Amino acid sequence: MATKTESVKQIMEIKELVNSGKTIIGNNKVISALKNNELQRILLAKNAPQDIKNDAEYYAKLDNVECVKLDQDNDELCVICKKNFFIAIIGVVA
Repeated sequence: MATKTESVKQIMEIKELVNSGKTIIGNNKVISALKNNELQRILLAKNAPQDIKNDAEYYAKLDNVECVKLDQDNDELCVICKKNFFIAIIGVVA
């Protein structure tokens, strides 16, 4: 478990990325972008479904994309990103 300051830094970074428009949200879109080598990093919620984690980690490994496992779960990510649906995976565009 990360310390509170590390969690706050992660939250602030996610907010900045979403506000800058450099993110892709959603499993299908992120996996497609991974296959097309369009991402530099992916962010996974701590309670993302195992099949999504496996697919994302597999394609990230093939393309040498950084895979970050967050300390926030999917309902916290929806609040951070100001969306009204759960978010299990976020892709950061290169």
